[in-house]
Amino acid sequence: MAKVQVKVLGPGKRRQLWRLPDDSPVGQYIATVASRMGLPTRLNWTFVPRETGKALGSDETLGGAGVSDGAALDLRPVRNKLLKLLAEELYGEAQAYVQDELWQRALDKLQELHEYAPSFPDPQGLQQLAAAGVTPSLISAGGISWGLVLGGLAVAGAAAVTVAAVAGGGALLVWQLVSGGGGSRPHTGDVQITLDWSEEVDLDLHVYDPYGDHIYHGYRQSPSGGELDVDANHPCSEAISSPLENVYWPWGGAPDGEYEIRVRYFSDCTGTGPVSYRVTVRVDGEVLDVFTGTISPHEEVFITRFEY
Repeated sequence: MAKVQVKVLGPGKRRQLWRLPDDSPVGQYIATVASRMGLPTRLNWTFVPRETGKALGSDETLGGAGVSDGAALDLRPVRNKLLKLLAEELYGEAQAYVQDELWQRALDKLQELHEYAPSFPDPQGLQQLAAAGVTPSLISAGGISWGLVLGGLAVAGAAAVTVAAVAGGGALLVWQLVSGGGGSRPHTGDVQITLDWSEEVDLDLHVYDPYGDHIYHGYRQSPSGGELDVDANHPCSEAISSPLENVYWPWGGAPDGEYEIRVRYFSDCTGTGPVSYRVTVRVDGEVLDVFTGTISPHEEVFITRFEY
């Protein structure tokens, strides 16, 4: 039995080298490949050679499809009822996490859904709500459903800070949108670095990408695709007590190499003095590390370097 060495590229930036038989139907072993790459085994999978872009049938062989050593094969789920059921299940789990205010878990589920079914709709606007964070303070629901409120907020968008609804009997439902400063919401992606603190002072997040470009409030977007999308508490007249700053690279856009993170205490808006901070590093949607510390006015501190 002859074998070829191929690079298999699966959802979620999964990458593995495989030596696979070139004369056996791919249906005999593709489920094993998917399982060992940590993918759902209840789905049906197919190989799509990068060279042709044409999916292989389960009875086709790599040799018959002209796949040779060094070829790249995309591993994709077959669009069928199983995929639809999984997507609906993941969306339901994400909605439950939003209702329970578990924002990162909701985003993780939505990202997993996007990996398997990129075109699956988001009718409730969960991606926006989970990324922004919506904190419910319920005095009396008055018969108002979660779906109605979620749908209404999705239409209103992240610019709305407070929504009050009066239902039967004068019941009041108040929702506050916590956006981390300036009405913007933090994005996630291949690489996401978030700085947060709890005082009305101006801290600045500084990130250096593998090419040496320096992303901060004075240079918000680098040629590599990194962006400071949330910049809080500048000027001091607009300072809030629960700010954050966020730098991210979109899905599929972060360059390989070393990243460096620093934090600077730019302005003590209220005479607070030293403050505590937290820096959260996420890679591929998962928390890589969390760093905490204290910083004094006009001080700059080195946080970490990490490889992507």
